[in-house]
Amino acid sequence: LNVIHNLNVPINNVIDDILYSIFLTSIRDYKAPGRQTLNISHVCRHWRKRALDFPALWGYVDPRVPLISKLFLERS
Repeated sequence: LNVIHNLNVPINNVIDDILYSIFLTSIRDYKAPGRQTLNISHVCRHWRKRALDFPALWGYVDPRVPLISKLFLERS
């Protein structure tokens, strides 16, 4: 039921290029870009799929968190 509802949410009908721009702006303006990338990928199924399909979103690597950095490198 939620999946059907989410298909009708206006943000999920935004073209991918605009959604990617929103993602990049969001991580650029956030103090912890890696954390914001994870936040984006946990909003909903649609955003997770788009985030995983967008390697540039995973380009931020924080050497203080090696496990997360490895994941980000794999996805970038």
